[in-house]
Amino acid sequence: MQVSDDAYVSRDLAKFNHADETIVYMPGGHEYDMAQHVQDMMTTFASFPDVRPHNHPYKIRFGEGNWTFALTDVTGTNTGPIQGPNGWTGPTGRGFNIEMATLGYWEDGKILIKYIWADGMKQTRQLGFLPSPLPNEPTVGLSLSNHSVPLSKTGADNAQKNKGLYHDYEAAFNKGSITAKSLKFSKDIKVYGVDLDGKILTLDQYLDVIKQNKRAFPDLKLASNQVLGSGDWTVAVSTLTGTLTGAFEVPDYLSEAPIQANGNKISVRQFTIARWQDGVITHLKFLNDPLTILAQVQ
Repeated sequence: MQVSDDAYVSRDLAKFNHADETIVYMPGGHEYDMAQHVQDMMTTFASFPDVRPHNHPYKIRFGEGNWTFALTDVTGTNTGPIQGPNGWTGPTGRGFNIEMATLGYWEDGKILIKYIWADGMKQTRQLGFLPSPLPNEPTVGLSLSNHSVPLSKTGADNAQKNKGLYHDYEAAFNKGSITAKSLKFSKDIKVYGVDLDGKILTLDQYLDVIKQNKRAFPDLKLASNQVLGSGDWTVAVSTLTGTLTGAFEVPDYLSEAPIQANGNKISVRQFTIARWQDGVITHLKFLNDPLTILAQVQ
C-alpha cells in the first residue's frame, strides 16, 4: 500500500501496483474499472496539481489475510478547473486537508479490489462551496501507532472474536435495539466522524444521534460487505440503506429546515472503524458519505 501511495505522490503509475482488471468502489456509489480510475486521478491532478496522501506514517494501518486497510490525511491546493456542486468552475485557490481511507484486496502484489472513502463534505466546505467554510486544517481524531502491533494487551489477540462482536453490533442496529449493551459500546466510548464539525461524541450523544436517524429512517440498516480484524481493531465496509419516512435533521448550511418525509431511499457505503477492549467498543469512527445521502433524499 505504501509503495502504491508513493507512486501516486510521484505520479509514477508504473509502480501503482494495480491489476488491469482492478475494480474500484468510489464515494457516491461510483464503480470504476482501472481505465476509469486512472482517468479520475488525471482529473484530480489537473484540479489539484499538488495533491498527495501523507502516508509516512499512516494514521491507521492494519490488515488481515489478503486485505489491507489504511487511513491517512490528504492535502492539495485547487489551482486548476474544478467540478463544484453546480458544474465546472475556475480554480478557487483554496487548499484542503481531509482524511482518506482505502480498503484493498491483493493478489501477487497487485490490488484487485479497492474501496475508497474521502471526506467530501469537509473538502467541499474547505473549498468554499458551502456557506459554512472550514479552515485548511487536518482532522483531529482516531489514530494507531505505526510502530507496534495493534494490541493493547500483549498476546491477547481477539481479532476473530471482535469481528463476531461487530456483526452482533450490526444486528442490534438493524433491529433497532439502541442501547449501549446491545451495541457493544463502552460507557466511556469516544465516537468520531459523526459530527460534521469534528466534535467527538460521548455515549449518550451518539445514542441520541442513532435514535434521531432511526426516527427519520425507521428501516435504516447496515449490511457489511467486508470486515477485517487485527489485534484490538476491526474495520467494516457496509452498505447503509433506509427510507425517509420521518423528518431528517441536517445542519443549517445544508438545509434551513429538516428534510420532510418523502419516501426517498438512501443507499451509501460506510466505513466503520472500531477499537475493542474486553468485548466492547472504546473508540468508534465512521467514514460516511453525507453529500450522497443529501442528494438521494432531496
